[in-house]
Amino acid sequence: MAVEIRKFNKGFHYPQYFETAITPQLLVLLLTAAEAAIDKWHTGKQVNITFTANHFKTHYLKHLDMLLKWEEFSKNLMQACKRVRTDLLQAVRQNTMKPDDKITSAADELLNDDFAASEH
Repeated sequence: MAVEIRKFNKGFHYPQYFETAITPQLLVLLLTAAEAAIDKWHTGKQVNITFTANHFKTHYLKHLDMLLKWEEFSKNLMQACKRVRTDLLQAVRQNTMKPDDKITSAADELLNDDFAASEH
């Protein structure tokens, strides 16, 4: 099935026609999902939490607001936010359909410049 997805996926074959960076909305959704996974353990014991818009919409919107403010602030400087989003998408594309032992982490793809830029 993995080969079939790669074979018919237009975004995989023609990435130049699609986004060049993970969208802020997708990145924030992923971060909010990670927050939900961490929240399951807020008592020290696992508690089932349903990942729904009703419960996490406020979290999502706050994260999105913060990310968009960072992007606006950095767009005329080092563009750190955009560069991180671009590097993350590139890492995802490079790892598409690779065997587990060949996958590189997104951290391997981020440059020291990206981290340094966010500090200024």
